[in-house]
Amino acid sequence: MLPKKRCRVPRALVTDKPRGYGAARRTSVRPGCRYALIQLSRIDPTSRGGPVGDWGTGNFENDTAADHLSMLTDRLITEVADAMAGDPVGIEPDEYWGVAVPANLELLSLLARQGYVGVSLPEVEVVEGWKRTYMAVWEGCMDELEASSDYKNERRAVLIRTFDALAELRKKEDSG
Repeated sequence: MLPKKRCRVPRALVTDKPRGYGAARRTSVRPGCRYALIQLSRIDPTSRGGPVGDWGTGNFENDTAADHLSMLTDRLITEVADAMAGDPVGIEPDEYWGVAVPANLELLSLLARQGYVGVSLPEVEVVEGWKRTYMAVWEGCMDELEASSDYKNERRAVLIRTFDALAELRKKEDSG
């Protein structure tokens, strides 16, 4: 239990839900009274002196950043899943999601390589299914786009590497 202190706080800070460490809670507050119990920051001895929820001084070394990364990666995954489940025309190489899908996968890989808490990755089987679907559409459309064979070969290798790298990162995460 965090230490509590009774003090006078501005009415705007008295709320039913804490806004973070040090925010006032509406516990033990009489109607019309501006006194409230506030929750104080507690120091975690393993966190080098920061409040609970911080495990370092970096921008991504706290619970809030981990929650933010979780929401961000969930959004990237949801966008890819929706694009892959939609009309295949939407993921053709010259369409928005045809470009954004591999970009989202690359962003997920970049975040996962950092080792940040809060980064979530799709299951390996999901990534492999996305790869099969995406590459089938890509292969079916590239000849119509009049790209050189060198470009097609290099782009194909990049796309395959993008999907495979994400699947490998998930395998590594699953293995512990």
